Amino acid sequence: MKMVFHNIWNNLKFQKSVKTIKSLKSKKSVQSHKSGESAIKLMAMKILLYGLLMVTQFQQMLVKTTQATTAVSATADTIVPIMVKIKGGTFQMGSEAGGKNTKPVHKVKIATFYLSQYEVTNAQYCAFLNVKGNQQEGGVEWIDLSGNYLAEKCRIQFNGSRHEVTDGYDNYPVLYVSWYGAVAYCAWLSERGNKRYRLPTEAEWEFAAKGGQKTGGYTYSGSNDLGQVGWFWCNSGGQLLTAGSAGWSLAVVEQNKCRTHPVGQKNANELGLYDMSGNVAEWCSDWVALDYYQNSPSKNPKGPTNGTFRVCRGGAWHFEHILSTTSVRYGNVPTGRRETVGFRVAQYK
Repeated sequence: MKMVFHNIWNNLKFQKSVKTIKSLKSKKSVQSHKSGESAIKLMAMKILLYGLLMVTQFQQMLVKTTQATTAVSATADTIVPIMVKIKGGTFQMGSEAGGKNTKPVHKVKIATFYLSQYEVTNAQYCAFLNVKGNQQEGGVEWIDLSGNYLAEKCRIQFNGSRHEVTDGYDNYPVLYVSWYGAVAYCAWLSERGNKRYRLPTEAEWEFAAKGGQKTGGYTYSGSNDLGQVGWFWCNSGGQLLTAGSAGWSLAVVEQNKCRTHPVGQKNANELGLYDMSGNVAEWCSDWVALDYYQNSPSKNPKGPTNGTFRVCRGGAWHFEHILSTTSVRYGNVPTGRRETVGFRVAQYK
């Protein structure tokens, strides 16, 4: 700043000197007392110009500060997931081609709600941790920072004063989060404004995965070709595998260095939702009951009132094809923190 001011001032001083010399040459006689007055006027001009320059630089500093503040605000805004409106309707829940717990296929009516376009990312969850801390619930911390299995480990660390995401992993789905940790994140989002966030019910999740009122009737969310819409054991590693080339095994998964990928890289489904099949499985709000479909309410079912396991849906990066269909059901204990499980958030209408 000093160098810039020096150059500007010298330029102004030079221009003033040229004007002064020209003015003196145009006059035939100049008295000494007028020279004194000119000197005083020149000094006054310098002071005025200096003041104007300082005001200009101060205004520029204000602009830069405003721009920096805007950038910070924009970054903060990205912490809130992008929500997609899921217009309510009626659909056939379950699948006759699936396991026993996906039957019978039954008609369910879902009210309009919102669902996040992407799975919650490391950056989004890290922002939550830096406000709430990694608290214990159900006997475990919300996220297992030491989680490490196969090619996937937790990409959020605590440096002694705050949580940080490993470089390059901001936009990857968060892993090793318990059901309690997912619910706590939703509650934190709700505290930030007047919108109420929560985990989706199992029925809401399946309705959205199948494309809602725009459904194409696909096996996976948005396609009959899982590779087009999701990351799973055949395409998430270093080489593209085929289901018949070797057959699924943890050894093949490890050898091929299968892993998660940044959210939103595959094609979206009919509603514009990404990674509903594959990448990471997603917590839902419901308890698991294998026979629930036999007695499920026909309107906005919310699952059993109690149980041992919470529902997970959607398949994951080292799962087989069958676990990534829109109808398959499985679960985990709410304290479970797995390398294959993340979540996305829902919002009331």
